[in-house]
Amino acid sequence: MSPHTESLTGKVAVIGDGARNLGGLVSRTFAGHGANVVVNYHSDGSRKDAEATVAAVGAAGFKGTVSSAGWSIRMGWRDLSSRIGPWVGQTAPAG
Repeated sequence: MSPHTESLTGKVAVIGDGARNLGGLVSRTFAGHGANVVVNYHSDGSRKDAEATVAAVGAAGFKGTVSSAGWSIRMGWRDLSSRIGPWVGQTAPAG
C-alpha cells in the first residue's frame, strides 16, 4: 500500500509536540487516515493549540486527547494508558 492510502483505523498515534505547525499537521493527517491521536504539548502556551488540534480531529470524526510532556516516565505511561486504554479495550496499569 502507498503511504497515502494506508488506513490507520483502530490504531493510536502519540504525536510529540503535536499541537501546532508540523506536529499539528501530522496529528490531523494521522487522524485523516483513521488513527485516534494523542496530541502532546510541551508548555502552557501551546495547550490551547493542542486543544484546537484535538477539536479539529474530533470534527473530522476521530478520537483525540491532549497530554502534557511534563510526565515522569512511570506517571506518563499511566496517564497515557488511562487516556487511550478505552480506545483499544484495555485498562490502565496498576501502581
